[in-house]
Amino acid sequence: MNLPFCASCAAAATCTPDHGLFAVATGNKRVPPEVFCRARHAEAGLDMGDFYRNVLVSSVDNPSCLYPVYPELQEQVAVIESEWKARHGQKQDDTTPFTQLPLSVTLLLTEKCNLACSYCYERFSGNVKPRSMSRETIDKTLALYLTPEMLALHPRIQWDIIGGEVFAEFDLLRYAVDRILAGYRELRVCTRRIALSLCTNGTLFDDEKRAWCEEIKAQIGVFDMGLSLDGIKECHDLCRNGSFDRVMRSFDWWRETFPQCAIKGTISPPTLKYLYENVRFFVENLGLPRFYINPTFEGPWSDDDAALYGEELIKCAAFFLARPEYNVLENSNLFAPVHIKMGPVPRRQNWCGCGTHMRAVGPDGRIYPCQRAATGNISPIGTLEKGEERPKLVPFYLYTLYNDDTDCERCEVAAYCPSCAMQWLEDTGDLFVRSKKLCTMTRVRHMVSAWYYSQTEAPHDCME
Repeated sequence: MNLPFCASCAAAATCTPDHGLFAVATGNKRVPPEVFCRARHAEAGLDMGDFYRNVLVSSVDNPSCLYPVYPELQEQVAVIESEWKARHGQKQDDTTPFTQLPLSVTLLLTEKCNLACSYCYERFSGNVKPRSMSRETIDKTLALYLTPEMLALHPRIQWDIIGGEVFAEFDLLRYAVDRILAGYRELRVCTRRIALSLCTNGTLFDDEKRAWCEEIKAQIGVFDMGLSLDGIKECHDLCRNGSFDRVMRSFDWWRETFPQCAIKGTISPPTLKYLYENVRFFVENLGLPRFYINPTFEGPWSDDDAALYGEELIKCAAFFLARPEYNVLENSNLFAPVHIKMGPVPRRQNWCGCGTHMRAVGPDGRIYPCQRAATGNISPIGTLEKGEERPKLVPFYLYTLYNDDTDCERCEVAAYCPSCAMQWLEDTGDLFVRSKKLCTMTRVRHMVSAWYYSQTEAPHDCME
């Protein structure tokens, strides 16, 4: 199994098992502590960025930031961006359109949960006594966001209801969904325009809850029910309180009722060694058409973890190469989309929409730029009583413009780096300084992805 760049690497002849990452020679993998063999490539004058740009990725210009739909912020964002471009010698663009994107509104319905997963980031919030929203808070949230003005500014509103575990407060969940349905009807907007997303650990389903889910699904346009499942029983039970058997009791019903929905798995250091087995389990045993699985942002991830991650991903790549009928690009996030055109690095827009087209409301009625902020110790951007303080949103439209991190600027995979603004803020104390916790894991994923896509026969529409 030969990675495509090893054959052309000027340092390959002197590369040793201690200094090569996935340099595959005569069928033996060799894993180094330095990803991409940076020192060896530098000695040989080999630019890995050129490899990505010329062989796999054709870069195109992207707008440098998303523009707000709120008129009172548009001029302020445009002026700041123009000043930044002038200082950095970038071309000015006077015709950048203001961006209309769906608005994601998250209701943190409850902090209650019947599990205590070892990697759950909500465990870091410091809340000893779990809180739940009041019905009044739910009503005020809808009064703020389900309005003709918001529906005019955004082509669609995505309603996300999360916990904790949402089914631990089933009566409150029903109330929230009923109020959303009633709100659309009062505005004379077809309920088929409703997009609702819930995420559950799948352990609390009973006949009443299953019947309610089916009833709601029949009334609205999109009902996404994400199910948390990390993989095989041994893996899942390791971090999720031995809940595998309880999840599987309702699994067949979930798959039949929500065939378009995906499993959401989490990779943590203790479960990393099960990645390949988990992928096989999802595809062969459960017959899942799609699944999503991510390493935790918190980690902590070591170089040994990165080496193991690469080994597991290579086995997964070989597994899917033998099954070309399974479109792993569209049905999973296992591999990075390195064959798709991206803009200059690092990314010039939020990865997820934090603070731009995402909002989260906590149980106490405080408004946050995203759900991660709502579950951590991050200052709110407003309250339901007083509304949003929109000047506080400006940094979220611009924060990637101010990332002067030299490592990121010269990183050949920065355009695909899964950034989390709140993780940056938690780790560095600065919204404009990237967290480096996932750097090594991200590089490993991208290199194996590059090899995988170089071996596929699928058309790469964006490659030139």
